[in-house]
Amino acid sequence: MIRPRYLAFLPCEPGADADWKDRLDASIATGFGLMTIVDHPGLHLMAASPGLGLGGENIVVGEVFRRDDCAPVRSLELAENRAIIATGGTRLVDEYWGAYLAILSDEDGGFTVLRAPLGDLPVYVWQSQHGLVIASDVELLVRIAGYRPSIDWVGVAEHLVAPDLRRPRTCLAGLYELSGGSRGRWHRGAWTVDDIWSPWGAVAAEPLRVDSRDAAELLASTIQSAVTARFAQFDRVLGLVSGGLDSSIVAACVADMNQTASALTMVTRDRGGDERHYAEALTSHLGMSLRSVLREPVEIDLFKSAAAGLPRPSARSFAQATQTAAHVAARETGAQAIVHGGGGDNVFCSVQSAAPLTDRLLAGGDLYGSWKVAGDIAMLTQASVGRVFWQAMRRLRRDPAYRIAGDRSLLSPSAIAAASPTLDHPWLRPPPGAMPGSAAHIGLIAAAQSLVESPDSRAAVPSVAPLIAQPIVEACVAIPSWHWFDRGHNRAVARHAFDDRLPKSIAWRRSKGAMDSFVIEIFERNRDVIAKLLGHGLLAAHGIIDGNAIAAILDEKGPTRGHGYARLMHFADVEAWLRSWTSV
Repeated sequence: MIRPRYLAFLPCEPGADADWKDRLDASIATGFGLMTIVDHPGLHLMAASPGLGLGGENIVVGEVFRRDDCAPVRSLELAENRAIIATGGTRLVDEYWGAYLAILSDEDGGFTVLRAPLGDLPVYVWQSQHGLVIASDVELLVRIAGYRPSIDWVGVAEHLVAPDLRRPRTCLAGLYELSGGSRGRWHRGAWTVDDIWSPWGAVAAEPLRVDSRDAAELLASTIQSAVTARFAQFDRVLGLVSGGLDSSIVAACVADMNQTASALTMVTRDRGGDERHYAEALTSHLGMSLRSVLREPVEIDLFKSAAAGLPRPSARSFAQATQTAAHVAARETGAQAIVHGGGGDNVFCSVQSAAPLTDRLLAGGDLYGSWKVAGDIAMLTQASVGRVFWQAMRRLRRDPAYRIAGDRSLLSPSAIAAASPTLDHPWLRPPPGAMPGSAAHIGLIAAAQSLVESPDSRAAVPSVAPLIAQPIVEACVAIPSWHWFDRGHNRAVARHAFDDRLPKSIAWRRSKGAMDSFVIEIFERNRDVIAKLLGHGLLAAHGIIDGNAIAAILDEKGPTRGHGYARLMHFADVEAWLRSWTSV
C-alpha cells in the first residue's frame, strides 16, 4: 500500500461545494482507481485505499506503524482516535510513524492537515478561488481539480542553488508542498502552517550518559524493525547495492525478512565505479542473487526528464541507466518494490569536520575521551590531532548553526538575487544549548529530505529509501556526534550495529566507489546536445544562467576537468524538466 494516490477538496465555506463534489464523483470513472472516502460539507476525499478512519470525517491515508513495535496499524481504539483528533495530530506524531497524511476536523469548523515526519507520501497543496485542494500528485490536480501548471522561475532559481534542500515552494506556480512533520490548518478560506516535529526533539539531553555499545544494539534493532515494517507487505523486493555500507545495511535487513529478495549493482567502465567485488561479497554472504549491469552513456536521453510530471526537476539524467535496469530486473524477478540505501551518509552522521570534538569538549568528561575523538577524526580527515583540536576550539566561539553553502556557480546575478533566501530551513535553526556536531548531523538530515519528499506516486514499482524514516532518524540523532567516529572510521555506530551481519570487508570499508566517470562519458558524448539545450533553452531565455560562462566550459579542449561539466549536466536536467511542462 505504499503511496496511495488521493485528492481532497476543502471548500472555502461548507456547502459551497456542489460543483467540486460532482467533479470528484465524475472522476471515479477516469481510471485513476480512486474511491470516495469522505463525503462531508467541509471535506471531500478520494483515495486509492480506504485509509484509517478515526471517526466522522477524520481520516488518515497511507501507512501507519506503532512506535513501540513497528506493527502496522489497521484500526485504533475510540479513546486513541479522540486523543489524536484533540491534539491536532501531535499524538499521531509522538506515538506512531510512517508515510501518511492525516486530515482532522476541529471544533471551529476548520481542518488540520498533517504530513508524517519524513513520510514519502507526497502532500501537494493548491489554493484555488473555490477552496483548498490537496493531492498526491500533480496529474490529479490537473485532470480532476483544474490546476493549470506554469513555471515558477524563482522556485527554479532556488532549486538550482540548493537542489537537496526541500522548501514548501515548488517549481510550479501556486503549488506548494507540505513538508514532513508540518501541519496546515484550513479555516474560513485561510491556510496557515506550523512545524510540529524536528529531529532536534530527539537529541540526547545528557549525551555523556549514552553508551555507544547500547546505542549500536538499539540502532540495529530499530533499522531492522523499520525496514521490515515497510516491506513486509511485499513477496519480492529488489535491492540496489553499491558495495558500500548504507546499501549493504538495507540489503541485510531485506534479506533477513525476505528470502526471495534479489540485488542489482550498476557498473562503470572506469574501475572507480566498478563495485562488483564488494557487491558479490555482500550478496554471497546474505544468500541473495545478484545481477550487474554496465552503465551505457548511449542509453541516456538528455531531452527526457525522469521528473516529468513532478513539481520539481528532482531526477538526474545519469540515473536513467539505473532506473531502466532496476525496472527490467523488477519485472523479470517479480519484485514489487525497489529499495536502496540513499541518505545513509546523512542519517549516520558522516560529518567531515571537527564539530563532534567540539561537542565532546562542551559535554565535559575526561581528557582521554576527547583525545580519542580527536585521533579518530584526524585519522579520517588525514589531519594532525593538533589541527583537529585547534578547529574544535575555534568552533567553541562560533554560533553552532550548520550552514549549507549552496551552489551559485554559472547562474545570472538576477537568479542569484531571486534565490537569496533559499538556504534557510527550520532544522538549521538550532535551539538554545545546541552543539555544533548535532547541528551538522541534523543539517545533513535536512538535505536527505529530498530523497523521501516529492517521490512519484504514479510509479508502478515504488523506489524507497527506508533509512530516512522517523524512528531511525530519531535513534541516530539521540547518539552523541562523537560516537559516530571510531579508529578512523565514520558512521561507526552503524558499522558496529551490523558488524556481525555483513562481511568485514564491507562493514569496515574505508573506500567508496564513484560514478563520476560515467557522468563525464555522458557529458563528452553530448556536448553538442548540451550546447543546444542551454544556449537556446528556457533557462537562457528567462535569464537564469550565465550563457557566456557556460559557452566557455563547452568550448574547452582536451579531457574534461574540474566541476563545470557536472554543473552543466544539472542545468541540462532542469532544462529537460522545463520542456516537459511547457509542452503540456
